[in-house]
Amino acid sequence: MHTMKMAVNISINSSANILQVLNDEKADTYLPVIFYVGISMLFGAIGNSAVSYIYYCKLEKTATNLFVAVLSACDLLSCLISMPVEIVGLRFPLTFHSDIACRLIRFIVAVGTITSALIIFVISVDRYLRVCRPLGRHFSRRSAKVASAVLVFSSILLATPAFLVFGKQRVPTRISGIIGEECSIAEGLKDTIYPLAYYCSLLVTCFAVFVVLMTLYFLIGIYVWRHKKKNQGRIQKVVFTHPSNDRMSAAISSSSDNVEDDLKLHKQSRQKITRPMSSPVDHRQSNSVRVSRTTVIMFLITLLWIVSYLPHLVMVTCEIVVEDFRTSLGTTGDVLYNLSFRSYFFNNAINPFIYGIFNLRFRKELFILLDNIFGACCCKNNP
Repeated sequence: MHTMKMAVNISINSSANILQVLNDEKADTYLPVIFYVGISMLFGAIGNSAVSYIYYCKLEKTATNLFVAVLSACDLLSCLISMPVEIVGLRFPLTFHSDIACRLIRFIVAVGTITSALIIFVISVDRYLRVCRPLGRHFSRRSAKVASAVLVFSSILLATPAFLVFGKQRVPTRISGIIGEECSIAEGLKDTIYPLAYYCSLLVTCFAVFVVLMTLYFLIGIYVWRHKKKNQGRIQKVVFTHPSNDRMSAAISSSSDNVEDDLKLHKQSRQKITRPMSSPVDHRQSNSVRVSRTTVIMFLITLLWIVSYLPHLVMVTCEIVVEDFRTSLGTTGDVLYNLSFRSYFFNNAINPFIYGIFNLRFRKELFILLDNIFGACCCKNNP
């Protein structure tokens, strides 16, 4: 009897050792995926920290800037929470034994993903209203705060199915009799209709959001194009009198809406008109330039969000349509699958660079922030 127990213990220990070796081998093949998530986490954490602080504390107290701050805060949480736990899952692809940890990971990732999607959707609606309905009702700073809180709460509710669908799942290995465990569809739901329903609802929702977002920006583009054509024949000559009675003239647009001409006319008028910066005409042009750039930034953020989700949705579609899709993949295919499945992390990392490239005020505040940080560090090192 004692000999039999020893044999069983040796067998269990041997199986555990073999499983650990198989786990380490698979984790090594996932190094490109781990590297991708790690780089996204590093750049995203640094960049989104700066964006959240500057847009919330330093830039104008507008509804758009608040939405951007909330979006970057959501991206920051994804970098600090979702990405590290994803790396843990990739490091233990066959020895992920905690069911509750798996459910929490998928739930947190779902909350961040849904919150980002909803905020981008609201930003697009806000852009449409400000450009195409300038005299209508818009988000105020206060209503933007309320909307952001509602969006976060809604995201938590909408992410609840992820907590129920995902969990620990037993997976076969290349060695007969050795079974691993991964964070995937919950074992009890693997052969039910619920995972399929979850993924189908995800696909339909994402597709609907994509269509609405592209429609809104298409309407914005049509409005701007028509307004630009209309204003091409409405350029006026405005004559200013210098204090020394020298007369100067400058051609400016009579409109302050989001038209591309404002970018050029702003530069021309700044060179030709020697009036104070508080001039009503100059102020109107500055606002036009700023709004136009804001719309471009928000469009790029939306476009990159859509593009970053496409590989993920393709993988989800393949899992729905192709039978035994995951098991039919080779080593390279499995790596590409895991990269594509986490493609949305790219969006969390790239957004701060869009703000830095296109928003001059953000860039200026960022340089001031970096100068203060490095200045404080130098003072500590040189008392």
